[in-house]
Amino acid sequence: GHDYFARAGNLLSSTTRIPEPPSDPPAVIARFVKGHGESFSLLRQGLEVECKKALEWKEGGAYFSDELDSVQLVRHIARAFRAESQMYAESQNYESAAQSCVDCVRFAHKASRGGLVVHYLVASAVESVGTHEMPQLLTQLDSSVCRAASAQLLQVDADREQVTDFIRRDELWSQVTLGWLSR
Repeated sequence: GHDYFARAGNLLSSTTRIPEPPSDPPAVIARFVKGHGESFSLLRQGLEVECKKALEWKEGGAYFSDELDSVQLVRHIARAFRAESQMYAESQNYESAAQSCVDCVRFAHKASRGGLVVHYLVASAVESVGTHEMPQLLTQLDSSVCRAASAQLLQVDADREQVTDFIRRDELWSQVTLGWLSR
């Protein structure tokens, strides 16, 4: 799954700027979303396969600078999902808007699985991007769509890694990569 996310993130980051609702007009947001169909397709393919973060266990900690770039890609993806949701809401396609929000939450947890505490924190921020618009959308959805979205979110919660797993991995990773500096 991470390969799909990385490819989509790289496509999105090649854009000079991802439009931000409400400061950008709906036409700009729609043009961005429609112009990045391949990115959204890759993201959704990644959501359907198993995902686990590949940590580098080498001494020296050089891995961490690469991870900062990865965090930036995750941020781009969250903003893209937000733009997609806004585009659908603007066109009164509330079901698709809600699915974009749910997919953002699913992405947050899939992208952080097997990661360090920093990945957990980034996932929490991305999840809030996905859930921010949901209360306004819920009033526009029928009960079957609400149940479907709720079932997906409950599945994310059921599959969620415990924070203690992130902490344990982080401590072990620090000991291996930083040695005595991590003590």
